[in-house]
Amino acid sequence: MGKLVVTEYTTLDGVVEAPGGGEDFIHAGWTFRIERGPDGVAFKLEETRNPDALVFGRVTYDGMAAVWPHMTGEVADLFNTLPKFVISDTVSDPSWNNTEVLRGDLRANVEKLKERFAGEIVVHGSTRIVRQLLELDLIDELRLMVFPLALGAGKRLFADADAAKRFRLTSATPVGDGIAVLVYRPVYDYLVVRDMPADLDTLWRAWTEPEDYGAWFGALPGTVRLDVRAGGPWSMQLGAGPHDRLSGTYLEVVARQKLVMSTRFESGDTVMEMTFRPTAPGSSIIEIHQESCGQRRRTRRERDPPRPVRRLPVEAALTTTAPELQEATNHGPADVRQLHEGGTA
Repeated sequence: MGKLVVTEYTTLDGVVEAPGGGEDFIHAGWTFRIERGPDGVAFKLEETRNPDALVFGRVTYDGMAAVWPHMTGEVADLFNTLPKFVISDTVSDPSWNNTEVLRGDLRANVEKLKERFAGEIVVHGSTRIVRQLLELDLIDELRLMVFPLALGAGKRLFADADAAKRFRLTSATPVGDGIAVLVYRPVYDYLVVRDMPADLDTLWRAWTEPEDYGAWFGALPGTVRLDVRAGGPWSMQLGAGPHDRLSGTYLEVVARQKLVMSTRFESGDTVMEMTFRPTAPGSSIIEIHQESCGQRRRTRRERDPPRPVRRLPVEAALTTTAPELQEATNHGPADVRQLHEGGTA
């Protein structure tokens, strides 16, 4: 599964318009005012070496297609030979070699690219398309090279967005004359409410005692370790494979009321906050999940064929009622087994 990466030059006040010139903008070419230094040059070179494919909107594509075919050197060779995709309903005869035009549904096109390529799929510039990708929650990583300039005027990446978006900073590197390279991963929240036919004490023990966990949720092939205290580790073996082990840390524990726990993945930790409350009859768990885009939870049911489902916003609530607690957990009914686009719950 490929990873969609957006890379942008931006100013302190968020302007992303015409960083390299070539457009009718009063401040066109503003990146040339600041020296990016050898580390900044190395970052962009490595970023150009890594992708399996490049994606552009029409305006950015036209600007780069007018320049790079006439350039020489390693960067030019990479840009000119990599597979390129321009998202446009108006481009009919792309002039840049190795270019394919993507028309129609943006989500479907991007998901096909992620299935087609295993590595990075990098989007350069292309502000209008990036805004749509953000709205659709399709971006896996956002890289910003922030220049110490405030231009006042100009197009901004996050202008006119209705929905708030959260990001997790994964690295921050100063380069050149005051430039900051910031790498973020989007974080998506969703809310799930689960009604359980069990009293609060029984439900709490099911999540905090290894023996009760196995009794309620079914026997696991490996050991369950639950050190239920703030800072304590937890782990469980879901299968025989090296990737079938889940582990993490308890971030907050309030007895019989709240568990906040992280789960460790190669692409970054996820966080789940569970609030326990009594109901009539039984009890319920309110779960708030925070996940980075593209992460997949490895569970016993991950082998099930994936099916598309809608993302649950944090304001929404999906309530499940089942005859057994086992069928109302994260590994429960089909309608809650997959809770976000492209992944499994």
